[in-house]
Amino acid sequence: MRARVRTTAIHALLPGTLQINLTNRCGLDCVYCSSRAMNARRKRTLLLEDVSAAVDLLAGKVATVKFSGGEPLLAYDVLLPAVRRIRRRHPGLSLMVATNGVRLDAGKAAALLRERVRIAVSLDGGRAANDLHRRFKGGVGSVFDAVTTRLRALPRGSLERLEAVVTLTGKTLPAAGDTVAFLKDFGFKSVSVNFDLFEVWTAEKLRALSRALAAVRRRCLAISGVFFESNAGSSRSSQLTRVLVLSPDGRFFPCNAACALDLRGLQVGDLERGIDLGRLRRIYGSALAALPEDHAYSLYPFLDRYHYARSIRRDPAAMVESGCRAGRLLARAVDGMKAEERVLERLDKDPHFGDFGHEPRYRSKDELASIRLPMGSGLPDELARLRQAADFCLYSPGRGKTLLMVPKDPKASFQLVEGISLYSRLKARKLKKDLSLLLQADASSLSAEQARFLKDHGVLHGFTVLSFGRTDAASLLRRLASAGPLALLALRADGLWSDSELGVLHTMVAEFPRVLRRRPVSLLGPDLAWGHDPRAAQVLADALEAVR
Repeated sequence: MRARVRTTAIHALLPGTLQINLTNRCGLDCVYCSSRAMNARRKRTLLLEDVSAAVDLLAGKVATVKFSGGEPLLAYDVLLPAVRRIRRRHPGLSLMVATNGVRLDAGKAAALLRERVRIAVSLDGGRAANDLHRRFKGGVGSVFDAVTTRLRALPRGSLERLEAVVTLTGKTLPAAGDTVAFLKDFGFKSVSVNFDLFEVWTAEKLRALSRALAAVRRRCLAISGVFFESNAGSSRSSQLTRVLVLSPDGRFFPCNAACALDLRGLQVGDLERGIDLGRLRRIYGSALAALPEDHAYSLYPFLDRYHYARSIRRDPAAMVESGCRAGRLLARAVDGMKAEERVLERLDKDPHFGDFGHEPRYRSKDELASIRLPMGSGLPDELARLRQAADFCLYSPGRGKTLLMVPKDPKASFQLVEGISLYSRLKARKLKKDLSLLLQADASSLSAEQARFLKDHGVLHGFTVLSFGRTDAASLLRRLASAGPLALLALRADGLWSDSELGVLHTMVAEFPRVLRRRPVSLLGPDLAWGHDPRAAQVLADALEAVR
């Protein structure tokens, strides 16, 4: 069949991926599979010439060709020649094969990897999580056992070049953190997270998703080196136009749900007659009103959910909004994990920083509850010096630790803030310390991305600094009464306090509860300058412990 396009403007609507459902044959019957209905129909497989015609039609207009199904490795005799032909004719295209892994062997993996094909293997974690939804037809046998047996038989190092695809459902959310750890231990370096395409995300499930993603982030930080992939859109229209799907019988659809459910009213062309761009525009236009304005953070395939809801007579707008809420949570978690990976890579490349595990040469023998970390010296080994100072505090006796970061210019020094925040969090967790991270910076001096990093890592900023010493302790209550919602108590080093000066301080801190009842203020600190009076510091520490 010879394919053609009815307009030269198709690139304006198809900026992303051509998904080729190579065959509708599959040995599995996964509960959440969006292609399940297609797999039940009469068995069909595209010919090599069909695949070539579709790719020739859209090459230069899409960046990626994804082979799916069904199970594409059941049509390996078409898949591999098609891949080789695409590589000859269109070497710039990115190629991907999505497989359940049951038919993946060393020969197939090696041949596809040689052609620079990204191989994505569906694996939802350990046996219990994976086999809950991923099942053989007939229900006999463990899919987990079958897939992991195949993967373990691959040559050493192969898994590092493969990608694990995890599909989260409401039932598997509690195991999400364990799933990440399992995949890392198994040998994967890349993990892509999907959702059950047709899950209805209730408020309860969204809360569970938020907890699960927090667990995933903690596990990712603990193990490092596992990269999560995201396909979040960047504009209101980009999410609509990411994928065009070719069915096993040579028809084009605007989304996989329309292809799998055989929604003929949504067919936009075929290999014989080409693609009807006007029809494609009308399908997009009819669905656009249901897309939330802030959907750019959503990873959910919008059209799939929209047209699935219509096919089962559900409210499509509600179905889309449910998916977008879950997608926003996932996108923000993925963005946060990628930001953390970038920071960890910077630390790893810093020639002065050293590895995370080594213990410091210098540590305080006495308990050191807090330390101030000035930033912005410009020295090439500044990050290593900051680490030494943080370790000096973290390795000292006592559980509670506070690090106060004081940059000259918060924006210019933010890479230092990121590095020390992330390092200190990991080290405090290893040492079983309760860590508070403070950044002396106004919110207005930070970008939205920087503020998000601080929030994700519990770094408090934008607080009022109430600095005092022997001569102005009597003004502490008045200043506290006019402070903002967060206030850091900072004790200056201005010599030893006399008994009468300590008496004034005792009087001031005894009034903290009364002042705080009238004006709620969260007290931070104390920030103790080097050379402070230890008796004054103890009075302040006792007062803070009492009001907390």
